[in-house]
Amino acid sequence: MDGTTRESLSQIQGVPLLARVVKYWARVEKFQASNEDLLIATYPKAGTTWIQEVVDSILNEGDVEKCKRAPTQVRMPFFEMTAPDGSSSGISKLEVMDPPRVIKTHLPIQLVPRSFWDAGCKVIYIARNPKDTVVSYFHFDRMHLYQPEPGPWPQYLEKFMKGELGWGSWYDHVKGYWRERHNKKILYTFYEDMKGDPVREVTRIAQFLGQQLSKSTIEHIVQMTKFSAMRENPMANYSTIPDTIFDRTASEFMRKGEVGDWKNHFSAEEDAAFEEHYRKIMADCPIPIRVPTWLTPSAIPLHSILQGLVGACGIWVLRNLLKTYLFVEAQSIADPETDVKRRNRLNGGLTEKIQFWILTVVLSVVGSRVASLVVLEFSLRAISARLTGGSDSIIDPLFLLLVQCQFSLGCALTCSLNFLHEGAPQGWLSLLLAVGLSWFLANRCSRVWRHVNTMYSIHSTQRYCGLCIGLLTTGSSILTWLCSALIITFSVSGIAAISNINQHFLSTTEALRFWTPLTICYTLLVVYMNEDRHHPPGQQILNTVVVRLGGLFVLLITVGSWSDVLHVLICFTGEAACLFTSQDLLEAIYQHVTYVPKGPLKRPGNRGELRNFERKLD
Repeated sequence: MDGTTRESLSQIQGVPLLARVVKYWARVEKFQASNEDLLIATYPKAGTTWIQEVVDSILNEGDVEKCKRAPTQVRMPFFEMTAPDGSSSGISKLEVMDPPRVIKTHLPIQLVPRSFWDAGCKVIYIARNPKDTVVSYFHFDRMHLYQPEPGPWPQYLEKFMKGELGWGSWYDHVKGYWRERHNKKILYTFYEDMKGDPVREVTRIAQFLGQQLSKSTIEHIVQMTKFSAMRENPMANYSTIPDTIFDRTASEFMRKGEVGDWKNHFSAEEDAAFEEHYRKIMADCPIPIRVPTWLTPSAIPLHSILQGLVGACGIWVLRNLLKTYLFVEAQSIADPETDVKRRNRLNGGLTEKIQFWILTVVLSVVGSRVASLVVLEFSLRAISARLTGGSDSIIDPLFLLLVQCQFSLGCALTCSLNFLHEGAPQGWLSLLLAVGLSWFLANRCSRVWRHVNTMYSIHSTQRYCGLCIGLLTTGSSILTWLCSALIITFSVSGIAAISNINQHFLSTTEALRFWTPLTICYTLLVVYMNEDRHHPPGQQILNTVVVRLGGLFVLLITVGSWSDVLHVLICFTGEAACLFTSQDLLEAIYQHVTYVPKGPLKRPGNRGELRNFERKLD
């Protein structure tokens, strides 16, 4: 057949659309949606028919006959589409249907009529990785004789990357709905997730639609909507469309339905160019689309590295300020021999530098979800420890919490930054600024500690140095300032953590299934650790790490994903890096308890208890 039927593209607000869609655009803008309507929005060839059939099956509770009452395009009209001669349209079909109506659209979010948002309509959006999308779109345009002429594959790929195909830029399309998913009733799904775990995704969609379906019904729907089943279903495979519109000798409408078919079309050069283009365009919006390549992290690598650096700097600041406080507080009563020993204990040197870079790597790799769980667990434990008082503890629990919170503090900073910079334009610039400021603060705290460690005993007695004189008079306030900063940090990160975790849930029921066992697990851990205070401080900290991360590991095996489990294992490395260099702090705390006559620490009640404490530390 010749190409005389193929249409050109026109534009609406800079978005290229089929000429006949633009011709009747006034009808699209004037459409009045009902609050019962459901909008299925996708970029072309992103799994539209699949999600339509899944939704229809859910609404009909898996009844096969009801789902075969009419072709897909009749049951769920294509909203903005109009017949070439203008005789019928998606809107004309919708106007004779009673709500609730299921409506299909490829419109980017900025072109969706306002009535949908005013009515509070639910929207299901499915995104597919761009490589498979463009391959599927190419074959569709070859087959569809009313679509614009696709031309050769290399030129078609270039048009896709420039956003010159029908319905515009794939990048703008997926980012538009992603950024509004919390502001509007949008369920954002992914084609690859549907392929990887269809039972879970169908369950999520059913919950979003308010449908309570049995497990057997969900599994039945999964079987009904498999690609092989839909391909043989005349009410879903578009076989009712005449050959004057679909040239099936060029391609089938339901072609493969696979993940990774792009490898049969992209050359190595095209793939490299596309990857570079993708990273550049999507840098401001880290949507977790699994772009098929050898390795694709769930977040932008540069952002993760910068967040990891900020977290490691925060730990560095905490350690150096705590060492400075302990050293200054102990100087007034320490004899020269003790002073030399304390200096040797608190000198980290190369070990702490290695620790810093290990923590940077670990915090960069650990996902925001697991980092959020670590933050919430520590916050609950810290609140419990302060409320219960710790009168039976040899050392004030405050100091043990300060030592224990090192890795949790790093997680608090990274999950807060992830929350604050999600979807932010040019987020890497603000993260780079955060790294610069945190690096400067960490460097200054390190220099203060080195100066105090070497010169404080001389300068404070001879009133020679302003810094040392200031520490001599107000050094005890370091602990108060440090605790206040940590309270603010963990308060902000607690809000960020809850938001980071809850964005994975689509209903109260789903959230409860996660939070209930998590809360029970955390409560039991807190109770156990409160009963563990009679052990030596070093043993307490080691037990705490093993028990809480071990408990989190077991919990996420049952209610989390395998990536979460892997990230918990990586957290063990981070905690080990903090604990390995914490012995100096514990010994300094012990010396503070033993020698300082006044201060915020709990003292051993008698000489017998002190001797017992010394034996434990030995």
